[in-house]
Amino acid sequence: MNQNIPVVIVHRKYKEYLKINLEITGKKNKIFLIGDKEIEHLEKLKNVTFINIEKYCNKPLINKCRKSFINYSSNSSDFEWYCFERIFILKYFIEEYNLDSIFHIDSDNILLLNINDYPFEK
Repeated sequence: MNQNIPVVIVHRKYKEYLKINLEITGKKNKIFLIGDKEIEHLEKLKNVTFINIEKYCNKPLINKCRKSFINYSSNSSDFEWYCFERIFILKYFIEEYNLDSIFHIDSDNILLLNINDYPFEK
């Protein structure tokens, strides 16, 4: 069953590996790239739709959680917060686009095949 599940990548700041990922993953998948203005130009790549991350970052729930966030990791607080924030961003994205399913990958992972060709079961 083909559900036309889109691939979603959330990323800030331009990195060459992101462009390479989008070129490879976009060969067989529709990609929503949620990011900052620094990567907006990547929308010109095949099957990539850019969405400005700023539209989600100032939502009241995200701001409330950010104020309560305590970093217990040896990684920087900004890095660890971003890992949590991304989940909220995906929530708001899914709601805005009224999607039942997405396939989220990190920007340093590529997808060689069409995600819709995998036999997912509920």
